[in-house]
Amino acid sequence: MISMNKRILAIGSIFLAGVAASAVHAGFGPEAAGGIGAQGKISRNFYRSPYQSPEEIRVTNDYITHGSAAAAQLGRIDIVGMDSNDPVLVAMAAGEIIGLNDSRTECGCDLAYGSCANAITIRHANGETTQYLHIQPNSSTGEFGLSVGDMVTPGQPIAREGKVGFSCGNDGAATAGTCVLVAPPGAGNCGDHVHLTVRREATSEIVNPMICGISGNLLVDDTDYTSTFCSTVGCSTSVLITNTTLDALGEFRVVQADETVTADAVFVDNQGSLVLHAGGSVRMRPGFHCDRGGYCRAEIGLCHTTTPLQPGNGNTFAASQSSEIEP
Repeated sequence: MISMNKRILAIGSIFLAGVAASAVHAGFGPEAAGGIGAQGKISRNFYRSPYQSPEEIRVTNDYITHGSAAAAQLGRIDIVGMDSNDPVLVAMAAGEIIGLNDSRTECGCDLAYGSCANAITIRHANGETTQYLHIQPNSSTGEFGLSVGDMVTPGQPIAREGKVGFSCGNDGAATAGTCVLVAPPGAGNCGDHVHLTVRREATSEIVNPMICGISGNLLVDDTDYTSTFCSTVGCSTSVLITNTTLDALGEFRVVQADETVTADAVFVDNQGSLVLHAGGSVRMRPGFHCDRGGYCRAEIGLCHTTTPLQPGNGNTFAASQSSEIEP
């Protein structure tokens, strides 16, 4: 557990106790610790929306409301484009396409279609992948001319929203194809949407993506958003987070500021998750607690971007030092 009880020493621009600070990212509460497994952590990157701007989108299932923990279904996010027919999906960050299949055509609201979804998967430099399921047939390979091994840029069109595979809604009756030869009796209608999954590639942990340009930076069930790109504007100058407890799976918080984020009287435990992100300094005062069962991260970077500030221009770091606290 990291607890702030007495004197805190400054290490570069991250102020914390009992843990090493780095030039780019100081973590407290190890990323692989706490028994969290595939659930309960926040992504390492800020990502743009997966829809082409300025599409209006609706989240129909978020990280917690999608399926059940017992069936290991949590962590996926379902999103529907609301403005246009056949909305365009875009890369949420720069990366390499490592998986792509848009050859299937069938859909239905039935488990028989569970392995039939078209999908595109992109690997990003931060060790995470984004995967987009149910994409339209031939939209990636045909319309946008993509293939495995291609590099993509943020906002680049990669596919169109579709309903291929196990999808439920009111966008057409269940169909047959090469994956499901005969539509099962009683299979429900199909539903257009994207089924989004963000993973840590090394561990396969599913993480909750930080999204630029939306309130709170995390997608919430039954909420509408305007799809947009990442911008370094829109953060407050300084933010104080206090009298806050995050102690259950699904209790997430991302706090950003252009200059300083200060945290005191904060308790994170039992799969709660917290990211503190500032352009100048992050300060954890006495009364801050991050137990091993929680996930916490402090980092220095511009508003809505994971690109770190470099030493100079008033931003100093001490990568080889560690902060201390009196016993």
